[in-house]
Amino acid sequence: AFKAQVKVPADIGGMVDTLLSRSALGMLGLARKAGAVVLGAAKVENAVREGQALLVLHATEASDDGVRKISQARQATVHLGGPAIPAYKLFPEAELSLALGGTNVIHAAVLAQDAGKAVEKRMVALDRYRGGSPG
Repeated sequence: AFKAQVKVPADIGGMVDTLLSRSALGMLGLARKAGAVVLGAAKVENAVREGQALLVLHATEASDDGVRKISQARQATVHLGGPAIPAYKLFPEAELSLALGGTNVIHAAVLAQDAGKAVEKRMVALDRYRGGSPG
């Protein structure tokens, strides 16, 4: 029954990571077109404080200060009885900018809409595959 020889490529881990990344970035672009993504630190912080954000994305190059400010907004939202909003640092600025049709995209919030939920599934899968946990 299962006697066939199978050859697994040596770089299968990288292939899986690439496929998960493409899926996440593709869905992120679709969510942007659906109006389910906001860009920029101020807009992201506002979406977090208003409880509209489903998750936050930071470019891997994001400054500690920018991440800290948005993290404080996330913590304040939880303290005031709002949802816990995960944050991910999965992509460099160039990839986020390309996926979202912007330039210099450092911070983005995915809004709690149907399109946002599809993005969340893919970001969680990629983060888990890479062995991370949202910060």
